[in-house]
Amino acid sequence: MQDSYFPLDFFRRNQTLKSYFEDSVDNDKKAKEDKEIRLIAVDFTFANAINLLRENKTIIQCISGCWHGNKFIKHLDYIEGYSASNNLKAVKRVKEIFLNYEADFIVFDLRNGGEVLYDEFAKLGFTVLERNYFGTVSESKYEDLRGRCFSPDSIPCIIPIIGSGELNHSVWIELKKQLEIDNCKFLVNESEKAEEMRCDEKQYNLTSDEWVKILSPYIESEFMIFEAISLQQEWKNNRIKLIEPRHGSKYSILTFAYGNYILTRIEQKLSNKDF
Repeated sequence: MQDSYFPLDFFRRNQTLKSYFEDSVDNDKKAKEDKEIRLIAVDFTFANAINLLRENKTIIQCISGCWHGNKFIKHLDYIEGYSASNNLKAVKRVKEIFLNYEADFIVFDLRNGGEVLYDEFAKLGFTVLERNYFGTVSESKYEDLRGRCFSPDSIPCIIPIIGSGELNHSVWIELKKQLEIDNCKFLVNESEKAEEMRCDEKQYNLTSDEWVKILSPYIESEFMIFEAISLQQEWKNNRIKLIEPRHGSKYSILTFAYGNYILTRIEQKLSNKDF
């Protein structure tokens, strides 16, 4: 779209992933590569949120980062919209995907109810990392979160975020930089995947529900791209703010932007042997 902060071409030329991560334990899953990092990025949307463009959903994204030559490439391996009517079930769904995806980290914003859901993660045996490596929340808040750990055996994997204007400025700038140099890869267009399925005898005879289930991550990915190219930029005090259209949203693209930002910071810290 004209004047969009993110041109459509940034995404179209990088829609190269023909299949997505299968989270069912019955399906073959992509083996984790050497030094590959995997995280789950989540945006919890509550049932009373208002969005006229789409059904309100909690966004769950599987994002990986791995070295290819001298480039650290991120893949959006999977994206799911989970009903916002029950976020306690959504937390359990995140845990399920985390284990099946063999993820290393979970990233989500503590604002707007996220901190309450952090306590639900703690009950399920998850906690924050040992240190506040990325400064995405204050040190006092980080220590408060560490103090809510229910068990010494809890998995230290949560990277909490409080999306301030300053942080979001850095997050948007970093995402555009990574997109410009083709360091982010996405699922192919939904229509391309559907055509591939029509040409496959095994998939051609699937039921309508089975078609919807297979195509859903591609549709969610397309919606994320639509969100991104619909954002208009506003600069104030040398900071960028991206504004969605009236009745529009930026939940999904901001979720991916947070995941990309954290993966980039992890890669930098690993290079400096500080992680």
